Amino acid sequence: HNINIDVRYIPTFEEWMALEDGAGWNLEADGVYMRIVMYRDDNRLNPLQPGAYFMTMELHSEEDEVRSHFLEEDRDNWKALWPDRMKKAHEWRAKDEAEARAKGYQIDTDYQDP
Repeated sequence: HNINIDVRYIPTFEEWMALEDGAGWNLEADGVYMRIVMYRDDNRLNPLQPGAYFMTMELHSEEDEVRSHFLEEDRDNWKALWPDRMKKAHEWRAKDEAEARAKGYQIDTDYQDP
């Protein structure tokens, strides 16, 4: 799954229950990347009964994180490929943000990418 939830947003109970199994959060500070993923216990999905969740946490260095965005055969050459990948990523983000604005969403333009 590649679901990323804004860590500042507190979902309603209904939104929380509607999240797909494997919803996650990506965090970064000082070149350390952390991915937290939530999994539900399939045997405890009744919203009127106590539930159970399993959480995983992965820590990665900045280089490991960047290299993971490339196919295995390209990872040794990631530094040469990174500028083009970032250019495409910025183009995709601009497109996605334009579509979100057209739907009435507000974009946090003060956020600085790591």
